[in-house]
Amino acid sequence: MKNSNVPAIIAKPPNGDYTTGDKQIAILFMEYTAQEVDGIFQPRWDICENSLAVHKGKLREWWQKRKEILKASGMTDDVISEVTATKLKYKIIEAVNELDRRGFRKFTDANIIRFIKDMTSVVRLHENKSTENVLVGGNICVSHIKKK
Repeated sequence: MKNSNVPAIIAKPPNGDYTTGDKQIAILFMEYTAQEVDGIFQPRWDICENSLAVHKGKLREWWQKRKEILKASGMTDDVISEVTATKLKYKIIEAVNELDRRGFRKFTDANIIRFIKDMTSVVRLHENKSTENVLVGGNICVSHIKKK
């Protein structure tokens, strides 16, 4: 783990035992950072490790046991998926507003398409929908985009 001036989201307890609540926060954070790699959503381990101040090995262990941990914390898959999908939709709106504020022309078509595809896939994943049929940018014509 890198040292950072940013305070960790989870403080390691003196006895070394993390609470179920700490694990729940970590799992939700890992879900928030997840990206698709070869068709599987995986957390961005470096970001999670640095932000949470929890070793990657421990985070991977919690990620593998996330259903049991979340069940023990009283959160069901449906509630977590709904809350996370709603939060992600809000973040998409924020991001699109920020892109609009900065001016879309500052970004490449590929970057905008990748962003939309990634965010749509994450939301669909949390809504228990397929990510297989998300077509954003597949053989699209970009000739209508104004060149400046």
